[in-house]
Amino acid sequence: LPEPALYTDDTQMTLRVAEALISAGQDMEEFMKALSKEFVAWHETQSDPKQRRAPGNTCLLACEHLKKGANWESSGIMASLGCGSAMRSAPIGLYHSGKIEKVVDFAINSSRITHPAELALCASVGTALLTALAMGDEPVGCWANELVKVASINQEFKGYIQLAAAHAAKRSDPDFVLSEECLGE
Repeated sequence: LPEPALYTDDTQMTLRVAEALISAGQDMEEFMKALSKEFVAWHETQSDPKQRRAPGNTCLLACEHLKKGANWESSGIMASLGCGSAMRSAPIGLYHSGKIEKVVDFAINSSRITHPAELALCASVGTALLTALAMGDEPVGCWANELVKVASINQEFKGYIQLAAAHAAKRSDPDFVLSEECLGE
């Protein structure tokens, strides 16, 4: 790796999620309080050019809302369908591995703080759940079905997961599957 090692704003926020989990334990309200504080602290680092990693506007604006005293339940940007919450939810799957209901609840709320749109909530659950499943004994071939079971509140998300699973079963060319003609962005 280059010196110093490079990392993204998603890495920074993932570490903040991990810190909040460690300080809050199993309690959701404590986690969300800790996560709010962690995200405000992260936001304050973004004025330092050595720390700024081109963060998304959704995260920046939601953190500004938190900094001004907004509750985490109302700080997020509803119109944003970005992947910010999915990019940072893996620690939830690690921390709550084996407790699927907790994985889902914590992932949903950790998304809601910045990205409350239904599709973003499902994506956050997706990353956290797949991380939890990777820690367990569930065969990889069953992961898509498990994900559809818990994240099927959004039909668009469910359709993407089913389409991705079908292409994986057929061993389709990954470049095609990830193209605009198939799964797209």
